[in-house]
Amino acid sequence: MKEQPILFSAPMVRAIITGMKTQTRRVVKPQPIEFGGEIVHPGAIMLAAIFGHDVSAEEIKEIKPECPFGVPGDRLWVRESARVASVTTGHKPWYTVEYKAGGPDLVRYEKMPGRWFPRKAHNVQGDRLWCPAIHTPRWASRLTLEIVSVRVERLVGISDADAQAEGITYEHAIEFADDGSPDYVLAFRELWESVSGKGSWEADPWVWVVEFEVVKPETAGGS
Repeated sequence: MKEQPILFSAPMVRAIITGMKTQTRRVVKPQPIEFGGEIVHPGAIMLAAIFGHDVSAEEIKEIKPECPFGVPGDRLWVRESARVASVTTGHKPWYTVEYKAGGPDLVRYEKMPGRWFPRKAHNVQGDRLWCPAIHTPRWASRLTLEIVSVRVERLVGISDADAQAEGITYEHAIEFADDGSPDYVLAFRELWESVSGKGSWEADPWVWVVEFEVVKPETAGGS
């Protein structure tokens, strides 16, 4: 079993915590390309160019991209924006970690294991700054996910059910209703473009679809 970090925005963390989000889509890099009527990994074409006739068309088709997020059974620990909310001094100082996404619990540590925040941890008013998710260390992660399944598909091929599994709520989907029925796919498209930029949906890239479930605290690796 492997374990590695994965970034999520505050709204997506909230969706994971509430159980609304059980899937994430990430662009495949490099993108698969068409070869001989088949969609294959670019590395297969490079291999064929190097070894020529020593590599058959069937062997080329069998070369598949490796998911950088892992395989079923592997775990992902969530990186999210957080900050040290308070430090209680005394005989035993306590560090309280607060998460931008909110949640029912704060995480308290008797001793902070290593450096976390950059030199400028406060603004000019003295308020504690949020640490970007990319800098969140393993020990401050409160969510561990276990991969249930991994597949590759076109972005635009997402179904209503999968859009809901991406964390799209009824309230968000109803904003895009034309006939009174919630449009989950259109709502997901709006979310995707808000993160990836205008035109990213029309590009219809191949994406990794990673389905996961939250590991209960008592079985999560690390603290």
